[in-house]
Amino acid sequence: MPFSLFLRGSIWYLKISEKGHIRWKSTGMTNKVDAQKFLIDFKLQKLKKPTKTPTTIKHSDQCLLSAFAKDCLMWSSSNHTCGSTDLMRWTLKNMIRVLGDIPIASINQLLIDRFKSVRMSEVKPVTVNIELRTLRSAFFQAKRWGLLQEVPISGKNLIKVPSDTVALSENDVEQLINSISDSWLRSLVIMAVHTGLRRNELCRLTWSDFDSVRGLLTIHESKSGKARCIPVSSTVVKMLEQLPKTCEYIFTQDGSHPLKGTWVTHAFKKWCRKLGFSEKVHFHTLRHTCASIMVRNGVSLYHASKVLGHSSVVVTEKYYAHMGVEDLRSAVNVVGSRISTI
Repeated sequence: MPFSLFLRGSIWYLKISEKGHIRWKSTGMTNKVDAQKFLIDFKLQKLKKPTKTPTTIKHSDQCLLSAFAKDCLMWSSSNHTCGSTDLMRWTLKNMIRVLGDIPIASINQLLIDRFKSVRMSEVKPVTVNIELRTLRSAFFQAKRWGLLQEVPISGKNLIKVPSDTVALSENDVEQLINSISDSWLRSLVIMAVHTGLRRNELCRLTWSDFDSVRGLLTIHESKSGKARCIPVSSTVVKMLEQLPKTCEYIFTQDGSHPLKGTWVTHAFKKWCRKLGFSEKVHFHTLRHTCASIMVRNGVSLYHASKVLGHSSVVVTEKYYAHMGVEDLRSAVNVVGSRISTI
């Protein structure tokens, strides 16, 4: 645990580096010699302090899943978006239903596999993977709190699901937009296709997030927890300027409250069924559509990932790299035109 002295204003401070984190402690001294004495005394106190053994905290054996869930949700509400907290609440509730309100310290690979098997019989594999990732995040926090020695979930627990990214064609998008009679949903669909924003990101947009002069949108609450700023097309700027400003939120159904994700999902699905679209088409398909249009028309995966708000370009490449394959055909045909003998 390295220490060093720094003068800040007229007071000497200790800079303490511990487990990758830096904190500052005032010595209360204005004289460097006195500050150095303070540093020596501080080091001696640390040396006398008994170190913790790397074992699970004693009370963890009695900490039930329900008690852990309460603390974990309180922590999540302060560090994650509302959607992520709701997902964690639902997932922990399912775990308690399937496994019972057991001590968290008793959770092992066998119980995780049991939970996975039960949920596989109830929901789709993609949903099971989402819940497993959510539990892994919660259990990492449990380990940090000393309630678990090891996190019982790893990437090996996830179900292998073939990538089946569905995207609409430009003609499908135009047909959809022209068919929707609900003005709020029509505007939302246009925005989703042009920006690639997630459903919840769209529902939470406020007028203060929109800079009409520079044509920029600021997304404060994203899936990654990081804010980002993206430019929008002139079409979107024009559409937003025509929307009524009845409350702080850009998109509303009643003019005074933000949209609920479930409203959007059901309303969108209704119009897709009317048009005879595949059942695989959901509101999230509009995000895939935005990405596929960008990639197919030469936008780099790096720039596409920045617009979409992916944590890494690797995520973008995983889902959308194949969509630009046909654009490479002209490149390989050059070789074919030069060497035609087989």
